Amino acid sequence: MFKSILLLLVASVLTSCVSSRKAPMEVDRDRAEVVATVIRFWQAYERKDLAALSNLLTTADDFTFFGSDAAEVVKTRPGWEELMQNDWQLFETIRFGEPRNIAVQISADKQLASIVYEVTDISLVEGKNIESLDRFAMTMRKEGGAWRIVQGMTAVATKGGSSAEVAARRRKETPKP
Repeated sequence: MFKSILLLLVASVLTSCVSSRKAPMEVDRDRAEVVATVIRFWQAYERKDLAALSNLLTTADDFTFFGSDAAEVVKTRPGWEELMQNDWQLFETIRFGEPRNIAVQISADKQLASIVYEVTDISLVEGKNIESLDRFAMTMRKEGGAWRIVQGMTAVATKGGSSAEVAARRRKETPKP
């Protein structure tokens, strides 16, 4: 499944870059590599493979990652590894769907990249499948020829709590004079 996702992502990234000032093939390759890094991240997360996940992180000391809870502010590799191990205690298995709303930016010197995207996941928790929509933002830096995650942020999207929906409910609930 992930091979087909990777193929689709690479194809969409390749076709979306034709208006760049850089040589289109360079931009396409960099964007495809950033997307491939994200896919390796999900695959390692699904397998609960801490070594593979940690290998995707920067080797420098400027790492920062925000989890979905206010207490999850991580600035070290050991702290991040603890966060992952805590996450994995919450579910038996997890499977990610196909990513969507992907946006990738590459710096002019091709050393920094940012990516935002969302992906559904189905987690098996206490024998029940629970579906959620996860949104991610990541900054990556090219280190030793590979894209490494320097910053990250995750959010679990709510349903029915958008500002438009809340405002509409308030209008209905407010008595008119």
